[in-house]
Amino acid sequence: MSCNCCGAERLFNLKAAKKELKKYRKSGAGKPTQALIDSLNASESKGQTLLDIGGGIGAIQWDFLQNGGKQTTDMDYSDGYLEVAKSYAKENGWSDQTVFRQGDFLEEEDSIENHDYVTLDKVICCYPDYHGLLTKALNKTNHTIGMVYPMGGSIAKFVAFFVILFLKLSGNSFRPYIHPVSSIRQTVLDEGFKSVHSSVSFPWHVEVYRRI
Repeated sequence: MSCNCCGAERLFNLKAAKKELKKYRKSGAGKPTQALIDSLNASESKGQTLLDIGGGIGAIQWDFLQNGGKQTTDMDYSDGYLEVAKSYAKENGWSDQTVFRQGDFLEEEDSIENHDYVTLDKVICCYPDYHGLLTKALNKTNHTIGMVYPMGGSIAKFVAFFVILFLKLSGNSFRPYIHPVSSIRQTVLDEGFKSVHSSVSFPWHVEVYRRI
């Protein structure tokens, strides 16, 4: 287990998941996540499947199912977030339409089948090897992939500096990564996808690509 994974487990724990669910019940998904949800709703999800990598409490999954999605798979490293997501799925009668997998996607991807839709909401910034992550996620995508990832440039690096400083002071080994935006986009295009949506929800890029 890497130091970053250990740190992520401490940061994204059951307490954090319960707090996020409480906020979701009150006011819905956060702005970047909602922007991704809205952009995905422009596609036809009825009867389709979704793989939500780093799915958290499941906000994208719940909207997908409400709009006619057939099944969702939540791949997450945090057992706390998976516990909350499972409970919410059961509460809403979606247990038969949801699959929950705990672990690192890069280590488990060989055992995961392809899905029509794949989403990575604030996940790319958690991995040093963004190219490997993206390539494997794209290979699991039959139709559409949606992503939320940090803006590049000096502003993003400035914000990341204070996040990293806070984590260091709190003794957490988790570190976020700011990857080159142009390289992320080119990786997706090189795998045979085209851009169908691109917007900014500061300080995040919100993008959707469709397989050609």
